[in-house]
Amino acid sequence: MLLLGIGAALPGHGEVLAQTPSSPLPPDTIAPDTLPPDTIGADTLRIEDDAPELLADTVAVEPLDPVVVAAPFRGGESPAWTTGVWEWDRDELLRSSALTLTDLLEEIPGLTPIRSGFVGHPEAVAIPGGLGGSLEIYLDGFALDPLDGGTYDLSRLELVELERVRVERRGGGLRVELETIAPTDHRPYSMVEAGTGEYGARMFRGTFMTPHFILGPLALGIERLEGSGIGSAEPASTFTSWLKWTRGVGPATLQFEWRRSDVEWERHDQLSMQAERNDWVFRARSELAPNLTADAFFGSSSIDDTSGERIVSRSGLQGGIRALYQSDRLWTTGTLRGREASFLPRLEAELAGGLSIPGGLDIGGDIRQLSWRDHGDAVAWSTRLEIGTLPWLRPFAEISSGERGIPGQWEFDHLLDPEEDEDILRDDRIYPAFTEQDATRAGVEFNWRGARLGVAWNRITVDSVADFGLPFDRTGILLPGGTNEGIEVSGAIPLGWEALQLQGWYTQWRKGGRWPYHPQTSLKTALTYHQLPLPSGNLEISARLEFSHRAGILVPVPASSESGGTVTLTPVPALSSLDFYLQIRVLDLRAFVRWNNITHRLDQQDLPGRIFPGQRAFYGVKWQFWN
Repeated sequence: MLLLGIGAALPGHGEVLAQTPSSPLPPDTIAPDTLPPDTIGADTLRIEDDAPELLADTVAVEPLDPVVVAAPFRGGESPAWTTGVWEWDRDELLRSSALTLTDLLEEIPGLTPIRSGFVGHPEAVAIPGGLGGSLEIYLDGFALDPLDGGTYDLSRLELVELERVRVERRGGGLRVELETIAPTDHRPYSMVEAGTGEYGARMFRGTFMTPHFILGPLALGIERLEGSGIGSAEPASTFTSWLKWTRGVGPATLQFEWRRSDVEWERHDQLSMQAERNDWVFRARSELAPNLTADAFFGSSSIDDTSGERIVSRSGLQGGIRALYQSDRLWTTGTLRGREASFLPRLEAELAGGLSIPGGLDIGGDIRQLSWRDHGDAVAWSTRLEIGTLPWLRPFAEISSGERGIPGQWEFDHLLDPEEDEDILRDDRIYPAFTEQDATRAGVEFNWRGARLGVAWNRITVDSVADFGLPFDRTGILLPGGTNEGIEVSGAIPLGWEALQLQGWYTQWRKGGRWPYHPQTSLKTALTYHQLPLPSGNLEISARLEFSHRAGILVPVPASSESGGTVTLTPVPALSSLDFYLQIRVLDLRAFVRWNNITHRLDQQDLPGRIFPGQRAFYGVKWQFWN
């Protein structure tokens, strides 16, 4: 009851979406007025006229070597609901209650989180009109391809090393760009996060950065998340490690980046998984001219997954170049990417750009082509328009069309004898699937005295939908598509006190449920509180009381002998949850508590038979400091 009282008094922190990124290192929060005043009188130190050289010798300071900093590669449209772009910078990530990337993405209107269990079990997000092949993830420009299935398991992605997360929602697709931290200060920097909670939930994150290590800056991090589930019957853990080393060579910077993810989990139905993934990349980046940055990269990704009788061991090389031009009114970026693995597109070419015309007109668009060795090409494009002539009214429209190639469709996926080479899932038995998509989004946003309200109409047509290709829905077939229309509402309203705000979003589709994982209605609304009560800024209070709801969904269940060898769509009931998050920062120490499912509902699930635990709390600290 005490926590509930606190939650009612101090609901969640302020706007976490569509913010301008801050500097890679959080600023020193020790304000000047926190130091004791100078108590040494001015006449206590006298300098003799005949000893200026002695004084100079005693106060001489050895100059510090400059810190090698890679040119930033940040471009594209500004984060906003109208543009379909959301961003979290380093400070917002520290304030966030997110344990996984899924927790961040579910704040975006229309996205449906799908969790197959408690902490550490496979996770995904469903996008209207798109599942497998619809989510793209880039780590500092290097594509994290899903090597086992049609989409990346979001439970394997760590948050410890992230400086910025940028998400672009386009039609039936989602693009996630992860920018990792790097030293920009002469002082070494460390950060530790630790938390624990009910059902065996534990979290540890550690980051260290130094500006000078073997001729260049070094940054590294580790993260571990684990949980045991109800009655300790479903233990799961993820352990990830990451490293980035930078070397300056003239006007350019060379980087080596490496990450490893280890996953283990078990389910009450005896299904289990042990998985390992490694990604490494060499990168060269330089600012060729004012506002023009170029990037070249070469790397590799590999996995070794074991789930029951199914063993997957696969790797692939990737290389490419990209360039970005960004000015006040014009931006354009181009990427050419090649892959060695036959089950992924051999060549990827993309061109995007935007222009702000005086008078309040913004236009933008992109086009991309994916080419497979033996399976043809997939071309898709989109174009966007915004009119900002009036400061309080902003109409916009977006149209996208084309084909999407979905990797990870294979001819069989259950192995009889993993000891024999011919029974291991091989690349030549995998082929891409192609779906055609058309999407239109048009609406208007009103802004008045700090309040914001946006309304948009959406229409999406797809000829088919692929499954995620994750352990909970690996069917290996395409499911029927169709056309759907709906509305989307998003807004934020100040409540008479600048620290207090009501914000949220709502979506409704005319024929929800036709596509897998597609609710007819979904809602998220939150009462937020964010304030720095002291002039020094050394105390910060952030809180959020949030209610979320989604209607029932249909979930594809893999073929079995009971279903006659066909895939069935099984209904999952609606889900509603009331959650609370509180964080208090004193100087650089943050204490937090995350309280999920306050009303203790016992019917929450995203998949058939995968019931979530009831009311649960998670609490801990986040501490950053300079050595």
